[in-house]
Amino acid sequence: MMTGMYVYRRSIVSILILFLLSLIFGFYTCTDMFRSDIVPPAAFIVSPLDGAYGLQGTVPIQIKLYDNSAIEYVDFYIDNVKIARLKRKPFTYYWNTNFWNSTIDHRIYIEAFDEYGNSAFSDVIEVSVALGALTGPVNTYPGNDALISSENLTLHWKGQKNASLYHIEISTAPDMSEPVITEQTADTSYQLTLERNQYYFRVRAEISIDDTTQYFTAYSEVHRFFIGERIFIQHLEGEASEWGEYIFQNPDSSYRIVATKRIYLSGGTRYRLLIKDLDILGNLRRQDEYYFFQKPYAAAQIDNNIVLASYNLFNKAIWMSIDTSGTILWQNVLEEDSRAKALTTGSSGDIYTIAEKLTSGDSLSVNLIQMGTDGTIFYDRQLFMYPRGQFDTHWDIVENSSGNFFLAGDRGLIMHLYEVTAGGDIIQQHTYDESSKYQLVSLENSDYGEILIIANQLFGNVGSYNDQLYNVDNSDGVILHVDASGNLVGRDLFDGSGLEMIVSVKKTSDGGFILSGSTDSRRFGLNDIWVSRLNGDFSEQWSCYYGKTMNNFGAGICETFDGGYIFTGTITSYTSGVNADIICVKTDENGRTIRNWFLE
Repeated sequence: MMTGMYVYRRSIVSILILFLLSLIFGFYTCTDMFRSDIVPPAAFIVSPLDGAYGLQGTVPIQIKLYDNSAIEYVDFYIDNVKIARLKRKPFTYYWNTNFWNSTIDHRIYIEAFDEYGNSAFSDVIEVSVALGALTGPVNTYPGNDALISSENLTLHWKGQKNASLYHIEISTAPDMSEPVITEQTADTSYQLTLERNQYYFRVRAEISIDDTTQYFTAYSEVHRFFIGERIFIQHLEGEASEWGEYIFQNPDSSYRIVATKRIYLSGGTRYRLLIKDLDILGNLRRQDEYYFFQKPYAAAQIDNNIVLASYNLFNKAIWMSIDTSGTILWQNVLEEDSRAKALTTGSSGDIYTIAEKLTSGDSLSVNLIQMGTDGTIFYDRQLFMYPRGQFDTHWDIVENSSGNFFLAGDRGLIMHLYEVTAGGDIIQQHTYDESSKYQLVSLENSDYGEILIIANQLFGNVGSYNDQLYNVDNSDGVILHVDASGNLVGRDLFDGSGLEMIVSVKKTSDGGFILSGSTDSRRFGLNDIWVSRLNGDFSEQWSCYYGKTMNNFGAGICETFDGGYIFTGTITSYTSGVNADIICVKTDENGRTIRNWFLE
């Protein structure tokens, strides 16, 4: 009896001890072993309705929740971004639509969590908001597409009233899917250091109402910026053989390539004009094809439009102006068999251009034509005639300091220079080194009052195919310096062990020159693109070579707003019956670009 009572009392004491321990270490933890909830909540958005249109002001997002236990909190998402976490019933989020973009539909959904950690998402609803001024943060620095030379920078944005924090995201992807920095700050600026690359930046404000409710504005507009120079290589493969000829930079830092496309028809080979518009990173943005316009002989950028000179399908000289959207603003076609060969703008703002017309007796008439920027021809005057020869003649024209024009041409591979008045009267004419063979590239004015004849000096056998140079044994690039009287006063030679060909030369902002072309002196007969940067005194600052496989040929080049250079050209290819593709290369100020294309 006594023994039994002792056991009973000891059991009561043990129970009391266990009860006290449960209070100390968590009674509910013990009971959870027997009362676990593994069923997630059911979550629904009941207002606004899916497809609601033109929401305005502060809109309550009302929800319904069902669960076996208590709801702990609810997260609200708009456009895949968590904008609030509510911990109190009735879990209604008041959405200030003034913070949000009215030009797109917004995706809204919630995620509900119960006290056991189970969670579930609601269905997504899509709504739109009324037109109104966004009142969220606004990026102020860096501006969109800004180029920043320093790796240390400070981000700035216009603040949001009553904001307690700002959430910053920086990514290398335009959809912000690869964030490299996610930070918070109470200031409206943030200092950081980034490696040289392209980045995307956005910020949003957090507004705290109390300890349990936070509101978020929409993210600011995403701004792209660059640390260091923009460099890239773009291989623009086409459906037929295509050659890059000229390249221009637009005011928004995008690029425009003027190119030629070759196609084979039952009637023979035909050429077409291609205009390829690239974005700031060289990605193809749009392409336009003009079937009636043949290989361009000359191209110039006038008032942000491209003016071209060539001939059409019927061998008639044609001039055409194309705006930034690819629309033809005007075109002029001559009635005679003819070709438009060169053009420039005069100090008057008018266009001065050279046309060759085929006359009786198989002779060519060289005419100076003045036209307005709307294509209106003011006059068409014959300068001289010469017999048609084996080779197509290249011409170029440039205005000099006296208001006259110098005209150069490689008639019969002999270099000719003429000075003519704006009215077409010939003042002087010269030939140079008639024992040599020349191919004209362009004419330029120097800062020393000289006329520069940029050309290629040809050696050995020179063949022709369809009036064009073909199978040249050897060549060197050359610049002939001519004074105002037409006297040859100097020459600069760009020679190598093989074939060096200049194709394009442009003046740089510091008075120097940048030239592009090709050379086969480095890779056992295969051609590489060759770019050379010259000082104002024509001394070489640097030369760079570019290529990877097969043959590569440089063409049009220009200086870019960030201090670098961009050029187009052609890379050979032997896939799908296509043997020529357009290449576009963006370099830094020293000619360097993507390493696997840069031949050091």
